[in-house]
Amino acid sequence: MADNSFAHVLRTHNQAWIGAKIGGYTIRQLLGSGGAGAVFKATHDSLATTAALQLFFPLNASSERLIGVTIRAIRALASLRHTGIAELYDFGFVDAGRFKCPYLVHECISGEDLFSWCRRNRPTEHERIRIALGMAEALYASHKCKFIGEYGFQQTGIAVDRSPVLVDFMVPDLQRMRAHSSTEDQLRGWRKTDGEYRYFDRSTAWFGTPGYMPPGQEVDGIVTTASGVFGLGRTFERLLWERPVEHVMAFEEEEEMATPWASLVHKMVLPQPNDRPSMEEVLRTMRGLSTSGSSAS
Repeated sequence: MADNSFAHVLRTHNQAWIGAKIGGYTIRQLLGSGGAGAVFKATHDSLATTAALQLFFPLNASSERLIGVTIRAIRALASLRHTGIAELYDFGFVDAGRFKCPYLVHECISGEDLFSWCRRNRPTEHERIRIALGMAEALYASHKCKFIGEYGFQQTGIAVDRSPVLVDFMVPDLQRMRAHSSTEDQLRGWRKTDGEYRYFDRSTAWFGTPGYMPPGQEVDGIVTTASGVFGLGRTFERLLWERPVEHVMAFEEEEEMATPWASLVHKMVLPQPNDRPSMEEVLRTMRGLSTSGSSAS
């Protein structure tokens, strides 16, 4: 299959993969898709067990060093055991002409995506805070093993049954290896801003969810642990208030909104990455607010 058509089919014709065999698994059902690729329910050919198979968009196969770094990151994830993170089963590459499509096979979590769960159950504020704390615990655990776990708005990002489980993953090196056709050359190159020359690359910004990517990721394709803090903050504002935290901050005095929670989330979504708290600071603050019984509304 040609390089461009391979990416096109993955992006726009996900159902075409049903029945395909990848790494000893047969794809059975599309679970969701987003900025990085698509997630399918798959069955192991020998064991008949069910798993989730996440197929990423093509990468530049010539980047052997980055592929090696990515494999090390995936192995770090495989060693991680946390109740809030889906367990990784397998990892590999699917050949796509000059490019490779990486895939992850991980635990298939029963439940539903976060916001569907909220709409159906109308959880109390206490339950929403409990869910938020569980999400923060899982993301912090992924950061400690030098693997970026990114909470996004994708249907498959956060599965909730009784507790939240992170089932959507972002690896920085996968982002840097995103393969593009020659027609996308205008997305990268040198630019002159305020009298200074800067290298501009928006190609990697496609590996994310609009509205949940910080400026550094959307404009320059930079993904760090601070990117995860930003995405988690945007998820929190929808979980806790169902509106942007900027609105909450603007009316907090009039509506007597809880300053500690709103202030924390507002710091998490600041444009400059150095101005955001670390994930460790976020979790420590959340634990303190939860213990003290501080309200979010």
